[in-house]
Amino acid sequence: AVLLAFVLGFVVQALWNWLMPEVFGLPEISYWQAWGLLILGHLLFGGGHEFKHQRSSRLRRPREPKSELVSEVREDPSPQEG
Repeated sequence: AVLLAFVLGFVVQALWNWLMPEVFGLPEISYWQAWGLLILGHLLFGGGHEFKHQRSSRLRRPREPKSELVSEVREDPSPQEG
């Protein structure tokens, strides 16, 4: 896993330095800047997914089955004023 992470930094750096300066006129980046882009991308697009899922499921109320909700609506025929 460590070797893969090490190589991935070089891959991002090589792709950036090959494409971005010519296509968008951006400067070339170093290995550590490529690592920073990997971490930023992970945080923005894929990082912390497990934590967000656990947190949101803890805060959410338990759902009632839909059949019970429908029967409650049918049992309460309140007159509508109009």
